[in-house]
Amino acid sequence: MADPYRGVTGPIRFDANGIATGKRLSLLCVPDIKRAFQTAADVPQEVDRFPNDAVENTYYRNPPPVRKPCTAAG
Repeated sequence: MADPYRGVTGPIRFDANGIATGKRLSLLCVPDIKRAFQTAADVPQEVDRFPNDAVENTYYRNPPPVRKPCTAAG
């Protein structure tokens, strides 16, 4: 299998027919959408990743998130 394409949301692999496989999903927490990105504290935080696979995680520069609920505190 060829190396994955490094897409915006993470690595994406394509099979021989050009169908994307192994897509990764990230769930982001945005406690206050009106303030999102105004300061470093308002940047959405990843609260879950699927699949959370150790090999796939090597493509990221940050460790997988600890699963937690999205709250006003982030």
